[in-house]
Amino acid sequence: MESTRNTTVKAAIAFVLILTCAFSAIPDQAMGQTAIITPARINLTSSGQAETIQAIIHTPLEEGYTLSAFDVQLMLGEVWLADAYSLTYCEYDKAFIASFSKRTVTDNPALTADAGNRVKLTVEGLYQAVNTDGDTITRSFSYSGYIWIMAPGR
Repeated sequence: MESTRNTTVKAAIAFVLILTCAFSAIPDQAMGQTAIITPARINLTSSGQAETIQAIIHTPLEEGYTLSAFDVQLMLGEVWLADAYSLTYCEYDKAFIASFSKRTVTDNPALTADAGNRVKLTVEGLYQAVNTDGDTITRSFSYSGYIWIMAPGR
């Protein structure tokens, strides 16, 4: 009995190590097109301090290129919520940060129906980047993340 338990524990440890190595070796595929959207809770009935909703997208920009243009939207399913007013790239974190107007998002009546629920938002669009030789690349993307829609008193 003890031998079977030790074998099971060893197999579980080996499995975890294999998954860890796989996630480290292929980070873009392992992350599965995920965005971190902040704040994690949006209150439809308050006008708190935050004026911005941000989406953090962990994906590298091609070596030697800098961001030059973008066209990015925040979507709830097929419903447009807002256009990004800013897209920046953080070299240190290897991540894009898209910023959206909180007022534009919270004024959308599509969110009212989801009050009290956790919803999936998608950040999609494209960006252009240029290198020192003047070569331009265009990349499209679609990343999703989850937030809670809050509306106290409703």
